[in-house]
Amino acid sequence: MILVVNITISLNKNHFMSNFTRQLNYLFAVTKLALLTLLLVGSFQAANINWLGLTRASYVGLTGALNNPVVLGAWAPERPTNQGWNLPTESSAANEQPVDLSCGSLTNGGDPAHPRVAHNWTAVSGANIKYQREVTFPDNHIGYYYADNNYTPFASFGSDQGIEGTWTTRVRAFEDNNDNGAYDEGDWASDWSDYCEITLDRTAPYAEITSHDDGDTVSGVVEIRGTVTDDNPHHYWLAGPAGFPGVVNESNSFTDQLLYTWDTTGLAEGEYTLKLEARDAAGNKQPNLAPVPADPEDTTDSVDWVTVTVSNPPTTPSGIRILDHQGTDLGCDGTTDHRYITVDWHDNPEADLAHYDYQIREATTIAQPTESEFSGDIRDEDGLYRYRVRAVDTDDNTSDWTEWCYVRLDRSVLPTPPSEQIVINEVMYDPVGDDQGNMPEGEWVELYNNSDTDVDVAGWYLQDTVNNQVTISASNSDNDLDTGDDGETVVPAHGWLVVYVNGPAVWDNDGDAVVLYNNTDVWQDEYIYSSGQTEGSTQGRDTDGTDNWVTMIATPGRTNVATAADLQPSAYIWQQDEHHARIAVFDGLNYDQVDYEITYLHDQDGTDVPAGLTGSTTINSNNLYINDLFMGTESSGSQHPHSGIKQVVLTATLSGGGLPDRVITVNLSGSWE
Repeated sequence: MILVVNITISLNKNHFMSNFTRQLNYLFAVTKLALLTLLLVGSFQAANINWLGLTRASYVGLTGALNNPVVLGAWAPERPTNQGWNLPTESSAANEQPVDLSCGSLTNGGDPAHPRVAHNWTAVSGANIKYQREVTFPDNHIGYYYADNNYTPFASFGSDQGIEGTWTTRVRAFEDNNDNGAYDEGDWASDWSDYCEITLDRTAPYAEITSHDDGDTVSGVVEIRGTVTDDNPHHYWLAGPAGFPGVVNESNSFTDQLLYTWDTTGLAEGEYTLKLEARDAAGNKQPNLAPVPADPEDTTDSVDWVTVTVSNPPTTPSGIRILDHQGTDLGCDGTTDHRYITVDWHDNPEADLAHYDYQIREATTIAQPTESEFSGDIRDEDGLYRYRVRAVDTDDNTSDWTEWCYVRLDRSVLPTPPSEQIVINEVMYDPVGDDQGNMPEGEWVELYNNSDTDVDVAGWYLQDTVNNQVTISASNSDNDLDTGDDGETVVPAHGWLVVYVNGPAVWDNDGDAVVLYNNTDVWQDEYIYSSGQTEGSTQGRDTDGTDNWVTMIATPGRTNVATAADLQPSAYIWQQDEHHARIAVFDGLNYDQVDYEITYLHDQDGTDVPAGLTGSTTINSNNLYINDLFMGTESSGSQHPHSGIKQVVLTATLSGGGLPDRVITVNLSGSWE
């Protein structure tokens, strides 16, 4: 008997299977002795089984059940989960838990000659379950592989030596219905697992010390630079004497990068070995065992050794002094009437000392003595002379120069300065920025009059140790704080005159002398200094006209003060021309701002009419000048100057700097000329 059954498939899968199963049970019950052949035809064959949630395997299971009195085939296996990887160098067998490497790991494969790995995933229960793996190679081609267990054996990365790059795999479980070990259409299959990546990197980083070659000589403070390159950098070692950084984590490649600043000055001279070694994130280093320093250079090395010789500069000679022809110690500020002198200093302690450099006042090296003294004749010309020395070792390292040591050759009796006692009071030999410039910029020297009588010093001159001269004249000198007028040459009683170089710099920042002569070439005063002054500060007597010299705040034409806190601000106003005023604020550097107001009377048709002008500016220097202040009115772009100006009053208010406001009032007596 042939029974043909037409079944209409419901859109509801569960409903369909429930009714279908009940019908089959009923048929099996009433036709136990009959051969039941169930032909599924028509709409069932044409139905989209996958859309209903069934697979071809369920169809096969279903038809098998109708031909054999067994349970219907199972549904799709559960989805496996990727667990990661094992390496044979860390695991004795695949599928050891926990895994050695999680998904996304970087590895060198463990075995340097044959990198291998085992892939692990969760087991799936069911009858005749097998696993299909999809593997994407580093070049993006895809291969499919099968496994009976939930892991692979230890296998190579595509070849015996391994293909470097990122490998990606996913896995699914399936019922191997025909038991052929491969997934066929019709087999029940799970969904694919998530992707699991592993990157094979067998290339060791390259490391090189780039700042020095083997055998170099170094001294002082030395920059150690290096290069480490790799696709997956992780860390490097920089080893050397005490203080070197050791292990440094660094996830980026770098080229000729500053790695360490090495101060060799405290080390004993001799050979020192430096090592730069790198290992990447996959654990690669070539060679893997630390080489010895004698290993030849290799362009693939992860280790670079450099042996350098530390040869530090000699110490600066000390105790420099000048002896006269009779051996009398003149120190560094004496006077002699005989040309023959000996410049003497202490012996240097270095065993590798080669010689000393010996310089005279023009900063010219004229001798290289091996002993710590040098004798000879001063040139046949009276004047001030200076000398200095430095030590040089066999590697041509040089010490710093000593400070200048001075001696005056004077084969006559030094004159007694005139009773007026004009003295050098303050010296600006290193202005901020360019040392040359026109007044009030550039270098300058302030004179002070210790007497009760004004002294005109026109024609007097200042001189340095190499006979550069600055002659005093009205064009370069000022005694009233107004450098915009025609100038002055008189040093007022107990007052000041500032003499500006007004051009190319004269005095040496590293040490020099400022010597004052009168207009008959008679010596009046001198000041000798050495290097060390801060740019923009001055050397001056701590009290005007006295003997004690200190570094101080620049106060040209005013009382000397040692620090900014001692400054007492002052303000001035001058008639610049018929219709313009000029004001200045001195010693206000402790404040931030000055607000000024000028009031005056001017003639308008025979009547005195009040007028004024105001303004504000930032205080950014010790001497602040504000020029071309117009005395008049402006309208429609035209200026209308006032005439008959008189009773001019300046009110300057200094503020800021954390200080209380300071108000300075200046009355300009008389009428505008």
